[in-house]
Amino acid sequence: QAAVEGSSRRSFAPPPSFQRRRASGLRSGGKGVRPMDGQAGTRVVLRNFPRGWCSEGKDLLRVSLQAQLQVFGPLKGQPWVAPSLQEAEVTFHSPKDAEEAIEVLHGVDFREPEEVSANPKLEYDGLFVAMKGSQAANQPWKRSAAPAATQADAPKKVPRKDFGSLPGGCGPPPVEAGQGGFEELAGVWCISYHNNDADMNYTIEANGEVRVGKKRWLQLVPAGSFGDPKQDSNYAGTYLLNNAHREDTWEYLWLEDGVLQVHHFSTEDTSTSPYGSPNFWGPGIGRRSDQAQVQSQPDKGMMQMQQPWGGKRPKGGWNQGTAAFEGVWTVMYEADQETTMPYTISASGEVTVGKKRHLRLVAAGSNLDTRQDPNYAWEGVYLLDQCHREDTWEYMWIEFGQICIHHFTEYDTGMSPFGSPHFWGCGMAFLTGQETKAVAAPVPSLWPTWGGSVGATPAVSYWRPMVGVQKKSAWGGGGAK
Repeated sequence: QAAVEGSSRRSFAPPPSFQRRRASGLRSGGKGVRPMDGQAGTRVVLRNFPRGWCSEGKDLLRVSLQAQLQVFGPLKGQPWVAPSLQEAEVTFHSPKDAEEAIEVLHGVDFREPEEVSANPKLEYDGLFVAMKGSQAANQPWKRSAAPAATQADAPKKVPRKDFGSLPGGCGPPPVEAGQGGFEELAGVWCISYHNNDADMNYTIEANGEVRVGKKRWLQLVPAGSFGDPKQDSNYAGTYLLNNAHREDTWEYLWLEDGVLQVHHFSTEDTSTSPYGSPNFWGPGIGRRSDQAQVQSQPDKGMMQMQQPWGGKRPKGGWNQGTAAFEGVWTVMYEADQETTMPYTISASGEVTVGKKRHLRLVAAGSNLDTRQDPNYAWEGVYLLDQCHREDTWEYMWIEFGQICIHHFTEYDTGMSPFGSPHFWGCGMAFLTGQETKAVAAPVPSLWPTWGGSVGATPAVSYWRPMVGVQKKSAWGGGGAK
């Protein structure tokens, strides 16, 4: 926020002229307001933001909105901002304050002079402000768009070299893409990336809405349009999917011979894309789901060999066994054994991931288990939901004094050793300070290891080569029947 306040170019006060362009029927009042969570008449929806408010992502937009809205009265918390940066909601304490904010702010043009002069032909209707649940807020809404002539004037890109020999996703995007709407992209696409990373599904609607995986909803916008917060001229004529997999990631998409071309970027990456844009992660391609190869299911016999030990639930309660997890653990994953993460677990099952993320272990299969995955509903197995961020979760249990971990995300399409979808990979955790010590209990000779970097530590039950239900003696290396 300090950085925002230090900017001399942005003014968050309403323009003196209040250039309002209010459409009929948008005056807010008590009529047509849908009661929601006891906050009827206090929740306000905002859309059609100036480009400058979105130029630095969600934080700047939230600060810009808060500066405008709190003038009318106190707010309940901070404004909520959609990942696509195209919609926000805020709750006032007083319905009168909410009505006044709508009356004053709706239709006001908050654009900076530089933004107006840069595209004088743009038909902009001003800030959209309406009561949550009102008829105006529920109407289908389209952002103000530049005339076709303005988009046609976008500079044509020339590839810097011949990318024909490179993997999919490196072909030149057609300049005419982005002018004809999103209908040509509508469908379910299976996206594959250049490093053979796990595929993921994109469901694209005819209006440009995109569902990534099962729960993440985003919005495509024509690259270079008013709704594009990146404004990368190298990709003018394509479509932008901002916050594609998480915040600080984005993708440019376009069709080429029926194949969806994808260029993926993130703020952490330092490579340059084939068209000269920074923060490039890599290319990908998407094929319609009816053309994508269906991933084979795991062998049922192998699934039976890979079940964690299953016995009766303990009489002392679902979370009686969390005391065994107590301690500070160093977590590492098979995909990246050099990077570790601390988990601090209390006897009651409270978990601190890193320093700031506070979660709780729940017994798999219990009424507190939000995933209810029958493949992991075994005694001694616990769920840690939203472990690293939303839409990630882990199942874990203890063997040979170590925690065994199966990590999942909504966006991955792998299959776990126990037969569950959305599998990312395996992990293990050691009590801090014991990472390099060999396990005390004898280990069956058939169990695989990760390799020399973890010493004599086995991969424990990630690929358990034992058939049927185990006896407790197997946990100490005594074998199983």
